Amino acid sequence: MKFRISDNLEIDYSSYAVTGMRVSILASSGAGKSNLAALFLEQALDQGLQVCVIEPVEEWRTLKAEFDNVVWVGDEGDIPLEPEMAGAYAKLLEDGASMVLTVSTGDEFRDKDFVASFLWSLYTRWRKVRRPMFIVFEEADVYAPQMWSSTDRLCLSRVATIAKRGRKLGINPIFISQRPADINKSVISQSNINFIGNFNTPQDLESVRQFSKLIHLDLPTEDIARLSPGEFYAVLKGYVYKIRSFLRRTPHGGITPELTRQIRPELASSVEEIRKTIEKEMERLRAERSEIERLRRENEQLRKKIQEYEDQMKTLKIIKEVPLEIQAKAPAIAVTATPQTQTPQLPEAILKSPYPETVKVWLYLVQRMEPVSLKDIRAYTGFSEDRVRRVVRYLRNKGLVKADTAHVAGIGYVIRRVTAKPV
Repeated sequence: MKFRISDNLEIDYSSYAVTGMRVSILASSGAGKSNLAALFLEQALDQGLQVCVIEPVEEWRTLKAEFDNVVWVGDEGDIPLEPEMAGAYAKLLEDGASMVLTVSTGDEFRDKDFVASFLWSLYTRWRKVRRPMFIVFEEADVYAPQMWSSTDRLCLSRVATIAKRGRKLGINPIFISQRPADINKSVISQSNINFIGNFNTPQDLESVRQFSKLIHLDLPTEDIARLSPGEFYAVLKGYVYKIRSFLRRTPHGGITPELTRQIRPELASSVEEIRKTIEKEMERLRAERSEIERLRRENEQLRKKIQEYEDQMKTLKIIKEVPLEIQAKAPAIAVTATPQTQTPQLPEAILKSPYPETVKVWLYLVQRMEPVSLKDIRAYTGFSEDRVRRVVRYLRNKGLVKADTAHVAGIGYVIRRVTAKPV
């Protein structure tokens, strides 16, 4: 099994039986990266191998123009892309199909989560399958960035797993990127076949120099800046070749005519089965999400109600509960029906007191209208000595009571008697 890339380069698959073929194609936009990768995929399909493409933008569906075992997964494809169903697409590969996955939901993080799930499902299934397959990562720096965050970690980890261990299962990755500085070095360093195309910005050329150090070979960066579309420096098995790649047979994604080729009959039933499975599962998920959304709205309404009740309870505690307590004590306070002994109106300072016990203490003092001791107040109210002292000090500071004090050696001035002042 061989891959003819140019007049002066033919790659024998058997030469990579132990290490697997791990290809990287790095070049600026328009330099012919996809054309070069298509040569691998077309010849792999010609020789009965499976291929899989993961792309962020619709382009590789054009393989369907010539190969009837290629299933396109995307918004307009043979099967819609549903991020929750990553395992179903890996199952289709297990059934023998080749696939183009256009992963473009509009949510970058959701796309990466899908790719991570898909790669793990593929990796676990291929432990049993173990047959040759090429998997292309278009714009590989999206899925395996050099500068990564916690949201990239899982996807990067799964791509690295394919790069490092996929060859044991027959999975041969092809990484395509126009930004060599942005693709993760631990991933790209696994490549044993490298193609460097045109770069002309200082930053990109510096990245090429760094890449040269990574692979321990000198690449002529001055000439790389002058390469034409389709021209590459190929680095494999310790040698450097300058090549002009052949042209692909299938059309480029940007100039695609209407595709009419049908899926291979023996795959059609698998595709239809998976389509129905996805539709059924998505219907269940939509119903589940609808129910979750309904419960979420009800929960939000209940939360608001609870907040309202809590606010009301706070208000009642400050305003409502005080009169209720006064009412409960009214028989003990209102000894006669004369206006002088009726329950007095609460001063504002009483209602604003930080101590809830203030009302009961003050009403007791008003009822007595004579000097009483702190012990008498404690006996009537049932409050602790410390709490009674705090309340009496508060009432004295607000000018509502008169406190007689005495000096006690070693302690200082203490309150002996308390008398309510007329309001």
